[in-house]
Amino acid sequence: MFLLEAIGSVKIDMQVTERRKNPRSPLHSRGFAVLDGIRVNLKTHDVSLGGSLIELEEAPHLAEGASIDVRLEIGFDVKARICRISKSENGKLMIGLIFDKLDFSANSAYQLH
Repeated sequence: MFLLEAIGSVKIDMQVTERRKNPRSPLHSRGFAVLDGIRVNLKTHDVSLGGSLIELEEAPHLAEGASIDVRLEIGFDVKARICRISKSENGKLMIGLIFDKLDFSANSAYQLH
């Protein structure tokens, strides 16, 4: 909790909380997403065990809560839901994803030989 003291002795209490349960790590990978049967190219910006931030190259009809299948060039497949839709400062479409359920045994990037 932060306590700010403004001009004129007005005090403002601010609660600062982090909603993420898992720390993010930068991940710059290309791949594609399938949304309502439409394949769209994407780039990832970061990833955590709970979700990812991706940039879409095209803008199909999107809605928060919609299911989306993601395939990254590193061989990682995941089913997710859209939790946030925004635009970056340069006008790119940024999509926040929440992973439904991770099954590392099904992803070739995590298989042990």
